[in-house]
Amino acid sequence: MVEDRQTKHVMPPYNLQRKDYRSLLEVMGLSVEMGRYGSLEAMIAERGSKIEALNAEGDVPILNEMRRKLAAGKKIEATHGRGALLNLDHEYILNRLEHLPSEQVENARRYRGYKYGSLNDREA
Repeated sequence: MVEDRQTKHVMPPYNLQRKDYRSLLEVMGLSVEMGRYGSLEAMIAERGSKIEALNAEGDVPILNEMRRKLAAGKKIEATHGRGALLNLDHEYILNRLEHLPSEQVENARRYRGYKYGSLNDREA
């Protein structure tokens, strides 16, 4: 079983065919777009080595990019708290806001203020 670290939901292991790994990479990209790095980490942990082993054309560079984004996201969340990168403007996140841990939502709001406040300070 694989646990989504943000929601603590336990997911069954993925049982995908080779053709489905491209879709999984797209879902990984969606996780980045939403700022759900716990989900991204779970997907990479569960299927990253399988994607590499299959070595399908173009998939490994995409996987490596997802790993790079995960490392950068984890660094930010280590400083600003879990959930800091949640995209509070994303439709899915807006629809699920009440189900997300309030601490993560608050971390996202604080990080957003920090991020945009820093940009505004530079322009002044």
